[in-house]
Amino acid sequence: GARGSSQVCLVRRSRRHFGCDGHLRHCDTECLSAMHCFLAVQSCCAVGPVATPICLLSKLRSLSHVKVKSAPRSNTVKAKRAEAGFAAPAAPSRQKTLYLMRHGQTEMNAFLHANPGGYDDPMMFDTILSDTGRQQARIAAPQAAKLSPQPELLVSSPLTRALQTAELAFGGLECRRSVCHFASERIYHASDVGIERPLLEEAWPNWDFSAVPAKGAWWHTRKPDDLTAVSEQTDAEFEARMHKLVEWLRKQPESCIALVCHWGVLGWLTKGKSFKNAEIYHMYI
Repeated sequence: GARGSSQVCLVRRSRRHFGCDGHLRHCDTECLSAMHCFLAVQSCCAVGPVATPICLLSKLRSLSHVKVKSAPRSNTVKAKRAEAGFAAPAAPSRQKTLYLMRHGQTEMNAFLHANPGGYDDPMMFDTILSDTGRQQARIAAPQAAKLSPQPELLVSSPLTRALQTAELAFGGLECRRSVCHFASERIYHASDVGIERPLLEEAWPNWDFSAVPAKGAWWHTRKPDDLTAVSEQTDAEFEARMHKLVEWLRKQPESCIALVCHWGVLGWLTKGKSFKNAEIYHMYI
């Protein structure tokens, strides 16, 4: 309503995607001059619908003789949004859509569940999916098929359990398939030790292994001449590899990527989320 002969209150309806509640409400009891109302309406019209009271319309008509020199549109909109308390939306063109998926249950996972009180490493090198794990990956396939947007690039860790899961869950997806060794699991047990690239290329001919070192151990080891050595990584070593993974993903030309990998890697990427076997999660990088 009017307050004095030259001031009115602005009524607006906010939009949910600017972080407001979407209800019609008065502005913060601050009365704006008629000129300020005119500029505020210009701003609000650029970002959302506005409910304008009759008293404001009459004031705006009285200003028809006033010439206002506006700043360039982009700057004006940005400044007025900031004044109104709007959060600028993130620019999608600068982000990649990333679907994260943990592999299905493995034979090593089943062993760990059966021995919660302590155990010796059963030395299941490059462990494979259990029957339950294969079923979990198949069950996830319909969900993967409904992802929108659909992945343009499917990325897997070189560990066999991740490749098995990727094929079972995303098998119907027609896109580039690439393997990145930066996505392999942190070394906890022998099950996190992989096999050399030539053997992987023979087993998975439809995948691109060009990003994986051609010879020797691509996984973390302190004994490169011993392919069965289990060398645990320090926090600093693991984190350095995770930064390389993010950098590699960002360099790919595709804007929508599905990544199938491991509990430790996914926890780092999501800042602590604990993934269940065959769980799919959506984020941006």
